Amino acid sequence: IRERRCLTLEGNGKFYYILLKDVLYIESLGDEIGILVIDGREYILRMPLKQMFFLIHDDFIRFNRQQIVNARYIDHIKNEKGVLVNREELVISERERKNVVEKYAEYIFRMRLK
Repeated sequence: IRERRCLTLEGNGKFYYILLKDVLYIESLGDEIGILVIDGREYILRMPLKQMFFLIHDDFIRFNRQQIVNARYIDHIKNEKGVLVNREELVISERERKNVVEKYAEYIFRMRLK
């Protein structure tokens, strides 16, 4: 069931369904957020990042005030950066560093139990 959780977005008279498992990361764009999907598509949504994080927080980790990342797509953590499976490097704020390491370790542990 967790694999089928999705976001439903409406725009231009169409509905878009984005599986949460396909979301690479979400970033703040001022009053909007950008949702980057693993296949490279990006969706823009008028919503605060904090509200989105509250809705989807299970497998997502806050890297900094501007970005939350799907733990599924973190390749490794290197010093102050998280390296994603697409080789993109995102900065982990000093404030979030300990939390990111703990949440990522918890995620890895949970996935090994499955």
